[in-house]
Amino acid sequence: MKRGIIVTTCFSLLSVAAIIVAQDSTCPVMVSDALAAVDSLCIGTGRNQVCYGSATLTTETQGGVTHLRLNAPGDLVDAANIQSLQLTGVDEAAIEWGMALMKLQINLPETPPDQNVTFLLFGDVSLTSATSATNEGYTPMQAFYFRSGMGDSPCAEAPESGILIQAPEGVDGVKLVVDEVRIQLGTTIFLQAAPGDALHVSVIEGQATISAFGETQTVPAGTRISVPIGENLAASGPPGALEPHAQETIDGVLSMIERLSDAIIARPVIETGEESFILEASNCLSEPGRVYELAANQVYTVTTLPGCWLTMADTVASEAEVSITLTVDDIPTGTFIGFGPVRACAPEDGGYNFEARYEVGPLPPGLHTLRVIINYPGGRAQAPEGSTDPGTGVETCTVQAH
Repeated sequence: MKRGIIVTTCFSLLSVAAIIVAQDSTCPVMVSDALAAVDSLCIGTGRNQVCYGSATLTTETQGGVTHLRLNAPGDLVDAANIQSLQLTGVDEAAIEWGMALMKLQINLPETPPDQNVTFLLFGDVSLTSATSATNEGYTPMQAFYFRSGMGDSPCAEAPESGILIQAPEGVDGVKLVVDEVRIQLGTTIFLQAAPGDALHVSVIEGQATISAFGETQTVPAGTRISVPIGENLAASGPPGALEPHAQETIDGVLSMIERLSDAIIARPVIETGEESFILEASNCLSEPGRVYELAANQVYTVTTLPGCWLTMADTVASEAEVSITLTVDDIPTGTFIGFGPVRACAPEDGGYNFEARYEVGPLPPGLHTLRVIINYPGGRAQAPEGSTDPGTGVETCTVQAH
């Protein structure tokens, strides 16, 4: 059997063409320079290519491949030629922090060739192609084994180690096999994995379905799911329960994205913009005299939080069961634009809710009454009171359009 070669690339970060860092550099400077290198040197990464971003990168080639040119940041190789790769976490003594970029076809159609699934690897990450899955017809790196550091951010500027994966806008059927867990995603997810513990899948934008051991879970934005894996990085059980993602971890990832151009990774749409206001009990029911001042010529996103369920599973299921009507001056209006992230609603009691988002406007000048009428079918225990009875809730706000 032919064996691949192993290549360890240790590039001097003092190169003018790559990252210029003095010996007394700190963690924030290393991270900033690594991001700048990826942003400028990996801009030309094409379909099914891997770009060497920064620091030490160890690669093993596929059998039969005798040469792999990964000598300096910005070098590109075909993903099909790589059997495995290993990045390094922040090493202040060596002045390095590992990053790599992959643009992969996965199961996307042949055209357009510039529409790819983006993989951004950073920190202490090891990835090995799953050759058995590849033999079943998977494209390069569509199936792989993976491990990463956990909770290893050495400074505020450095996210925890992991892999950020982003599907092209409007594509929701990207299929991967990671640590023998089947993942179908739309938009943006973040992966971390600890041998002998679990593969953690955090959905930043869109949603994903996770399947292992005959069980499938749908994971909406703002939540995380964990699948147990063995020391060999193979799934050892079905997906666990949904939980809110670790906000500090995701904030670190989002902060990193903000420092990269959209040509490398697009900024996920996480929250509604400045022209939005939230309708919930704390804003409307408890402040009946409050008047929201809005511009008459704007379209606004109205976000309602309809309920508080005891379990994450019931919360997600309730998205399809709760009926919501939005009215302005008792006239039904508004266009439903989707659900937002699941969030904790009663941390002291245990409970979760979800956001339902609507577009409203433009409103004519004057004073208006905006109501959200929520009909609950019952049957699912709500927290903290634990009611399973059907009923109707109304959130009312007074709006002054100028």
